[in-house]
Amino acid sequence: MNRYIAQQVKKIAPDSWFCDLSSVYYPNVHEPFGNNKLAKVIEELKKDVKQTDYISFHPYPLQNINNGMPETLIRDGKIDDLDIPLMYTELGYPLEKSWQGEWNVAQSADKLVRLLLISDAIGIDAMIPYTLRTGQDYSLANSRNKQLELNYIGQAVFDLLDELGDHTFVRQIDTGSHVDFSDDLYVLEYRKGAQLKIAYWTPKETIRQQITWQDYRPELVFETKVKFLNYSDLAKK
Repeated sequence: MNRYIAQQVKKIAPDSWFCDLSSVYYPNVHEPFGNNKLAKVIEELKKDVKQTDYISFHPYPLQNINNGMPETLIRDGKIDDLDIPLMYTELGYPLEKSWQGEWNVAQSADKLVRLLLISDAIGIDAMIPYTLRTGQDYSLANSRNKQLELNYIGQAVFDLLDELGDHTFVRQIDTGSHVDFSDDLYVLEYRKGAQLKIAYWTPKETIRQQITWQDYRPELVFETKVKFLNYSDLAKK
C-alpha cells in the first residue's frame, strides 16, 4: 500500500516529496539493526528508492531509559549510512500515562523544545511536533468553546519559533564538560545574517558555569528549560 500510494502521489505531482507511511518509532533503534523494524523498512524502500523522499520516524524516548531525555537522540536518533533522510512525523511527551511514560506540563514542554533543537542539530530535515495524546489530553492546544487555544506546551514551541525560526544552526559549542550525553552542558549556536545567538541548557541539575563564545566568556546558569542569549547583548555589558 505504501508503494502504491507513493507511485500515485508522484504520478499526480511529480515534484512533490513523499514521506513513507511505514512509521518506525524510537525503541526500535535499541534492537540489533538486522532484526529491527527500521532495517526491514529500509530494505523494502530500497527496492524502489526513487518513490520515497523521507522515512517516517517517531522519536519517542522512553521514560524508563534516562527518564526520556531527548539528548539520548544524539546517540540513537541519527541512523548512519541511510540514503533516505528521516522525517520526524511525531514527537513529544504525553501528560497522561502511556507506553512512553508520563510527564507534567513543564517537563513535557522543556523536553519537547530540547528535542526539537537536538533533532535540528543532528540533521533531521523535517519535524512535526505532536505530544502523544491520551484521552482528552490535546497535544499543543486546548479546546475552549470549540476554539483551539495554545496550551503551555504549544506556547513553548511557538516561543522557540519566535527565537530561532529565522536562524540556522551553526555548531555545538564545546563547554569542556563531557561525561556523556545525559550530563553534558549544551550550547548550540545559531546565525541569522551577521547576528549570532545561542540556546543553552542542561538535562539535569541547575549549574552555573563560564563558557567561551567567540571573544567573550559569559557565565551562564544552565537549567532543564532552554535559555537564549544574543551575541550583541554581550557587547552591551
